[in-house]
Amino acid sequence: MCTQLNTIRTLDWIIQFHQISNYSIVSFDDSFIREYVISPLDDFLKLSSKKKLDFEKVIEGLAGFKNLRLSFTTRHGDFNPHNILISEGGIGVVDWENYSTMNIPLDDYLHLIIVTSFHLPSRERYPGQGLKHFLLGNGWYRQLVRKWQGVYCSELQISCEMIDCYFPIHLVNMAIQELERNPIASDEVRLWVNALNDYLDTDIL
Repeated sequence: MCTQLNTIRTLDWIIQFHQISNYSIVSFDDSFIREYVISPLDDFLKLSSKKKLDFEKVIEGLAGFKNLRLSFTTRHGDFNPHNILISEGGIGVVDWENYSTMNIPLDDYLHLIIVTSFHLPSRERYPGQGLKHFLLGNGWYRQLVRKWQGVYCSELQISCEMIDCYFPIHLVNMAIQELERNPIASDEVRLWVNALNDYLDTDIL
């Protein structure tokens, strides 16, 4: 019961945060896809020396949402369980060093889900494997997240299918962030790259 209540509080917090910081409506057009989809994928391939990853399905999947309108909001930038403080009085969020404005709200939501899924299995055994279990499994966490996702999408008027398609873009952005911050931080980069490989190996797209 406590876990369920904390989940609801966390969901309420992120929804309200994105609703009150709604800056503008953007159109999911060709220029949007170039800047927020194709550009980060190209940057990732250059920085990581990965030449064999096929992102065609990712681009096609997100191109299917062309002309959809999307709200841009502020972004916490590292919204994960380590930065969420829960008490009887409600939710507190710390570590705002990656805060930014005018971003896709999906990043905060996906970061919470993805980072949590990493820590469910043994991280030391295979960093990133948790995402594959989340995507393919039918456990309680996947069911919880699907319910959570439905509420989040409804409140922010976002397509739930877009969230599934946007998964690899978020993973690529996190890998790029790690590579730019510390090119030799192999463990952190490997975590995101392994998760990306797991995602591309599934039939979600």
